[in-house]
Amino acid sequence: MSFLNSLPLWSALAALGVATPILIHLWSRNQKYEIPWAAMELLKKAAIARSQKIQVEDYLILALRCLALLLVAIALLRPLFQSSGKAAGAGSTGVVVGIDASYSMNHGEPARFEKALAKTREILATVGEGTPVSVVLMSKHPQILFRRTGYDATAFAAGLSETARVSPHPLGLERNLELLGGLVAELKTPTRECYLITDGQAADWQGLSDQGRGSLRKLGEEARVVVVPVGSQGNDNLALTALDYSAGSLQQHGSARFAAKVDNAGGGPVEGAMVEFFADGQLKSRQDVGRLEPGESRVVSFFTSFEEAGEVALTARLSQDALADDNERHAIAGVRTSIRVLCLDGGISDGGGGEPRGGYYAIRALRLKNTGESSPIKVTHLDAADATGAILGEYDVVLIVDVPEITEDLGKRLREFTDRGGGLMVFLGEKAVPESYNAQLAGGDDPVLPARLDAVVGHEDPTTGWQIVTPEGGHPIARLVSGLPAGLTAEARFQKAMRVTPGQGCESILELDGGGLPLLLASRDRPVLLFTSSADRSWNGLPLHPLFMILMQQSATMLSNPEQLGQGLVGEVIPVPLTGRMMGEEVELIDPSGATVPVTVTVSGGATVGLVTPAVPGIHRIGATPDRAGVLLAANVDAAESAVRSADAGALAKWLEDLPVEILSEGLADSAMNRRSGRDLGLWLLSLGILAFIAQGLLANHLSLRKHAGSGDVAASLRGRRVAAARRS
Repeated sequence: MSFLNSLPLWSALAALGVATPILIHLWSRNQKYEIPWAAMELLKKAAIARSQKIQVEDYLILALRCLALLLVAIALLRPLFQSSGKAAGAGSTGVVVGIDASYSMNHGEPARFEKALAKTREILATVGEGTPVSVVLMSKHPQILFRRTGYDATAFAAGLSETARVSPHPLGLERNLELLGGLVAELKTPTRECYLITDGQAADWQGLSDQGRGSLRKLGEEARVVVVPVGSQGNDNLALTALDYSAGSLQQHGSARFAAKVDNAGGGPVEGAMVEFFADGQLKSRQDVGRLEPGESRVVSFFTSFEEAGEVALTARLSQDALADDNERHAIAGVRTSIRVLCLDGGISDGGGGEPRGGYYAIRALRLKNTGESSPIKVTHLDAADATGAILGEYDVVLIVDVPEITEDLGKRLREFTDRGGGLMVFLGEKAVPESYNAQLAGGDDPVLPARLDAVVGHEDPTTGWQIVTPEGGHPIARLVSGLPAGLTAEARFQKAMRVTPGQGCESILELDGGGLPLLLASRDRPVLLFTSSADRSWNGLPLHPLFMILMQQSATMLSNPEQLGQGLVGEVIPVPLTGRMMGEEVELIDPSGATVPVTVTVSGGATVGLVTPAVPGIHRIGATPDRAGVLLAANVDAAESAVRSADAGALAKWLEDLPVEILSEGLADSAMNRRSGRDLGLWLLSLGILAFIAQGLLANHLSLRKHAGSGDVAASLRGRRVAAARRS
């Protein structure tokens, strides 16, 4: 015996209902107000012979009233009687089906999703017409195809064939389990079933969170839960998981290198794959990937040049394999006519015919031989003492070179500048006061600098100095330096540097061989680079080394494009800059298929933007107008779903062994028919309750009429007693 509705709630209401007539009965017995009256004594003596009989009749009426309320309360609980007979009829079973629609379900031929639809049709074939059925396409953004809909074979077949599609999202299992629990709770049938049809990726099921396990356990208490694994022949899959800027100049007439990362996310070795690289739809390069073992990654690089300034749509495309959804990666590169750099120099006044100090070498490394309007990097050189009058918003990058002290005003403006996406490059030196930098730029919960400055340290042998350790990180500058000949970087020697304490959002890019002494650090939260040595030759010989020019050029390019390449994920909100448009204005976003989606202009973070949630991967466009440039947006799938290795029934059973679920890949129809045996007793109990209520009413009415009819006999008896008493006297 089980119950469809809440046992604690309705049991409490049942107890209250049964107690009500009993309390009324007890209360009415105590409501007595006696007035001494001689004739009353005679009435008591006459009625005493009937009192016991009346009391028994009252208890019988009370019992019928309590029984009526108890039966109604139990009927509202909707108890189920489990039998071992054949399956219940259509009206006694409710079914919820969750179909994994994450993009890994497109793997294989036939695709896993097609197998999942076949399993769904097999389940639905076992239910009768009118059976309440819910069908959900499970993903990070679930779609409910049918919600507690009376089963109609034709309508459901059309819905599955025409509407059910794989999404470009990962699964998001926890969210879907909560949704399925709500749909099961909506079913008011004796038998409730919930089927989860999935490819059983280990990332989703083996590592199911405590929240997900709790939801699945609760779901198993409310319904029969069956997990149905579907897989494909083979688990091979290559995936493009990243497309990033690597090196070069993102300026007009410049050229840059981009890197596409290829992962073997399948279960076996793969070779013979090829990656093509496109810029604005034109094929720029084609390269072989080579052999990749399971879990192995490889970075494939491409060069392209830019003849015009503006936004360039970049696409890396992998040759076709068993899962096409993760074979493309898209990005937007912002190509500038030039980069505007403001150099605040603390050593500008130290010139006098001797060794150049301050920003002398840094400025020449940025400008190279270009000083006119056509220069790709335009540098404005100011004494740090004149920083108050500088409008930082007019520049893309601010370069601070050996500035003695950072004033409170300059620190505040630099924070606002980097908040808006401006790049900041800091070189230290003899004049830099660590306490000032720490107070204005390295303090608080959201520091500008990636590290706090401690103290200057020098090499024990100034004639030798430290050298740069070959970097191993994935930062673009680290990849650039690691690709240079080891002998070239070893020639740059450092005699002094500032020892620092890295902050929480710090990334170490380059280090010296002096016991892990950082040379170049970046902030993960802001477009900021910190060089712990000087930009002149007072602390090192780097300014005369070819590496210095490379570092300055790449740092300026990277900081002027702080987000690297414009990219977002399908299904996630992406703010698209819409400069020059009015708040509330509506623009049209054109997706890769050519369909248009209206986007309303709003303000976010002080900037005019459109909040876009792309539904499909690819390049999305907002068209240009005569007075406004067009805008490009790149949307990609979440690469986490590319791990297509799926679990069989045995593995799923092991991962979920402590949960009230069944793992069943075959025989779904027979299993369902054999398990549907619940009978809803609610209607029967409600009918009995109504009959009991009618019975107590009829009995109460009958006893009341009989009592009034017998009142004349009592009066006659009293009169007889008076006559007998008078005769005796």
